[in-house]
Amino acid sequence: MEELECPGVENRERFVEFALNLRTQVISDPDAFENVTMPRFLEALAAFVEDRRSIPVGLDWNFLALLLYAGLNYE
Repeated sequence: MEELECPGVENRERFVEFALNLRTQVISDPDAFENVTMPRFLEALAAFVEDRRSIPVGLDWNFLALLLYAGLNYE
């Protein structure tokens, strides 16, 4: 599996900037991405986590789940 990295995303502000930049990229060039629908995105995300060999120690899984759920429901 290709190793993916997101250098520079080390705090809240950089995460928000990263997320909004991804959104802009998906809108402007959806063909550049494999998973542009929410069902495909969630399926790929689950597969990536399942296949990933190294996961950061102390990762807050509940907060990650909250981010996904909020992304679907937050106004």
